[in-house]
Amino acid sequence: MRARIRNQIDRVRAGSETNIVVNVLDDDSRVDGPTQDALARAIGEAVANAIEHAHSSQIVVFAESLDSKQIFATVRDDGVGFDGAAMASGHGISHSIVARMEAVGGHASVTSSPGHGTEVRLWTRNPAQSG
Repeated sequence: MRARIRNQIDRVRAGSETNIVVNVLDDDSRVDGPTQDALARAIGEAVANAIEHAHSSQIVVFAESLDSKQIFATVRDDGVGFDGAAMASGHGISHSIVARMEAVGGHASVTSSPGHGTEVRLWTRNPAQSG
């Protein structure tokens, strides 16, 4: 998982001097490869958005295996934030992050407000699902 996340971050950060801190715990998840790829790509998109739109000085990426079936990750930035209620459906975050996670049975949520940065939370399995 760590390598997948690092590869996506390296892919999107080219030329950026934004400080990106990555912390991956319990890297021996048994979540299948395509689901790990979807998570890593969603993380990459969240980092790309923070670099391109948020004017962040720092981005923190955290990922942890919650159990053998689920990985939880967050991407937080200290950028300009945006009005989360005005997030357009079908484009941007809705398409590149939320839909990507839903396609593999996961879930994503975005919290942001002007002047207070953004946090993207990702689960490889919808937390509302049991077992």
